[in-house]
Amino acid sequence: MRSIALELMRHGPDHNQLISPLTAYLAVCENAPVGTLYLPLEHDALLIKLANLRYPKGENTEKLRRYELTDMGKLLGEFLASTPGLFSAIGVQPTRYANASILDDEQVPGREFLHLRLIVSANELSQLPFELAVGLAGFPGIGQHLSLQLGMPFCLTRESRRAARSFYSAKLKPRVLFAYCRYGGNDVPALAHLMALRCAFDPWLNPTRKKEHFAELVTILPDASLADITAACVAGEYTHVHILAHGVPLDKDLNALYTIGLRKQDGSMEHVTGRNLARALSPIDPGEERLRQPMVVTLASCDSGAMQKIPISSSGDSLAHALHAAGIPMVIASQFPLSFEGSVVMVQKLYEGLLSARDPRITLIDTRHELARRVAHYHDWASLVCYLSLPPEFAKQNARIELERLRMSVYSGQMDAIEQQCGAGSDAEFQKILKRIDAHFSLSQTDPSIRYAHQMLVCGARRRYAHWLAQNCEHERAKNEFAQTLQHYLNAYAMNRSHYWALTEALRIDLLLSSITPKRVSALPLPPLMCFTRLLTDAYLDLATHHSGIDRAWALVNTIEILLLAEAAAQIENPTQRALNTAQIEDYARQLQSCAVANSSPLATLKFQLARYQQKIYQSLPGFDEQAATWMKNLFA
Repeated sequence: MRSIALELMRHGPDHNQLISPLTAYLAVCENAPVGTLYLPLEHDALLIKLANLRYPKGENTEKLRRYELTDMGKLLGEFLASTPGLFSAIGVQPTRYANASILDDEQVPGREFLHLRLIVSANELSQLPFELAVGLAGFPGIGQHLSLQLGMPFCLTRESRRAARSFYSAKLKPRVLFAYCRYGGNDVPALAHLMALRCAFDPWLNPTRKKEHFAELVTILPDASLADITAACVAGEYTHVHILAHGVPLDKDLNALYTIGLRKQDGSMEHVTGRNLARALSPIDPGEERLRQPMVVTLASCDSGAMQKIPISSSGDSLAHALHAAGIPMVIASQFPLSFEGSVVMVQKLYEGLLSARDPRITLIDTRHELARRVAHYHDWASLVCYLSLPPEFAKQNARIELERLRMSVYSGQMDAIEQQCGAGSDAEFQKILKRIDAHFSLSQTDPSIRYAHQMLVCGARRRYAHWLAQNCEHERAKNEFAQTLQHYLNAYAMNRSHYWALTEALRIDLLLSSITPKRVSALPLPPLMCFTRLLTDAYLDLATHHSGIDRAWALVNTIEILLLAEAAAQIENPTQRALNTAQIEDYARQLQSCAVANSSPLATLKFQLARYQQKIYQSLPGFDEQAATWMKNLFA
């Protein structure tokens, strides 16, 4: 995704200025010369336009709302179009392809995504709903709202020049604080929001204890007070905070600042400003000299992104602006009233993407489009305001985390549950998972290490699918799937020859196919392979001798399995040979158990590998007869 920085400034303090055609703004777009812009609008006219976008009551309100959506959009589009250098920064869309692995004559053109970073220091400009901007000639999607057009998917985020610099980074283990309050107005759709969060977390939940696991990942504060939120943030660290409450004006003044209504300890309503909410979400970590802040805050509250109507004081920041200025990297709020239905769609789409570690800008585009499609009778899509700070090289860093989150959802969540089932439904679910993994191919192009990690994810998923087919008597399909998996492992080893265990997996699958397929020509030549396995075993044993802890444990795990596979390979070459060195392997197993990390992942991995050999399809593998299977089963009893 290409990113364009556009900064709008003026002389004087941030506050104490009104919108006026006489006010000159300095615009800096990338490396273009500084330009001077004027907004042809008086402040009272702006307030009327914004009021018409708040679903006013009375006759012809729908006509007024639709008129302002278009008129305000054109005005803001013209304002952006007058920025020197913006057209050239957008440039001509380069040729790009959705899948670079397919043949040239089958390539399908893809669409480039565009990110406009709007950095505004003048409070009065922050009132403008730039998300409504309509594209003029030279912009993608001429005559359409830039945030919705499909010619070049467009994401607009806001930033503050004076924000405490903190960058967004997706987390491998997200934890959410969900606080809601009914004070300040009518009821709130708390249950619907909770169900949306539950659905977003579903791919990562333990299939045997989903309810308990969800409770560990999401903390719920019903009818929350500011003190409740403060206590929760002190007690535990949260990566995401979602607040559902009504937006209420601080007083009845025309220039009132919007706050959120939370419960006071005495049962009355408390007006919580953005600065106070930021303090509640930022306790000092007792173990380190740092503030413990969430990475993302989402506010499902009307007007939580709206600035003070007449910016006459420096404390007139919106809730979202104040939270971002306090150092929270990503804040999503609403600059207009938000419908119940739209708020649920917002939570559902946002957290589906955020929990998957998807690029937050693409998630925001997807959320806007979904709101425009499913809640077409409102302009909730334009209400969303996103404050976002991203680090340099964000795409490469995020790609690793996104791939790891995909791996966690595929293995710990979905496949574990599907493997315990049978039937056509489970087969279809497996196919969906494989397609979902393959869909990340374009992501894996960015870096060789990411490409290798993606390839290994494909290998593991296809291997488990082949085992599932074999267990459910789909032997021919299992053979074909094992053959494809073998080629994937060989490709993975070619990508990174320092990781021998990819070749160990290839050896096991090749031996399996040779044992169950009559007259099959092995994909790996056995005599040279026997020499390789011996050298590989010696290398792992040398590693185990000169290292301790986790490295030694993994070396012993690989040594034990390679010795077992070497026995099978030897018997394929010479069926009369029987030389399974049980005593030697048992000695290595005892060494593994005596390691300081014996109860961690290396031992669990070996147990899983040995348990795999109990499956019926491995009974035809030489060296793994009933006696050997019993010995392996009792090895770690």
